[in-house]
Amino acid sequence: MKLSKTLSAIFIIVLFIPALHFTAGCSKDDDDTLPNNSSDSIIVGMDPANWDCFLVGSEKYLLPTPGKFEFTAEGVKGFGESYRLGCFLITTRSYELNNRTIYLKWKGNDGGAFVNYVSAIVYNAFVSIGSVRSYSDLHSCSSPTTYNGSVVVSNNQWYFTTINVTNNSFTATTATGTYADRGGNVIENRTGSVANSHGKISLRNGDSYGGNASFIVINELKIK
Repeated sequence: MKLSKTLSAIFIIVLFIPALHFTAGCSKDDDDTLPNNSSDSIIVGMDPANWDCFLVGSEKYLLPTPGKFEFTAEGVKGFGESYRLGCFLITTRSYELNNRTIYLKWKGNDGGAFVNYVSAIVYNAFVSIGSVRSYSDLHSCSSPTTYNGSVVVSNNQWYFTTINVTNNSFTATTATGTYADRGGNVIENRTGSVANSHGKISLRNGDSYGGNASFIVINELKIK
């Protein structure tokens, strides 16, 4: 009798584990691959279904919390965690970005000290920031000073970054007023390589000396 109950329990656990794994995986690794048709595009909504916030210091995802990770009338907003430790605002889904153009409207506030605003393609649910990174950086701006070639931007001003990805290469252009291909005033041009053209899209306030006083806001994300 005891053996029969034990076997039944094992059978239930075996059935349950795959379902649990699938459910947990969907929360951070949903795929939303765009079709190959070049006329297709997607607009990523500014809501909890489409955005996560990853804290650099504690290395964990954060639920929407006032003063840390918010959804406002302006868009999705993430704050620095502590001194020199910012956050990643990351799409919940991965996208096929090869031969695509990313349109990202964003702004930041340095909190009274240096911060580096960087967009990236993120490849894993866990965002590794060590010597082996799980993401490829794209554009790079900063405030109030430059670092390692970053372009200086102003607090609380909207910026329009366009990123073209082709195979393992990218071109990033940041402008004011509107996107560069719509007549915006270009302030940054950057080219480079990516490890993979399939992944999540992110923006971070890196190395935020202002800690929690520093924040970033994403108002718009389109992929065409």
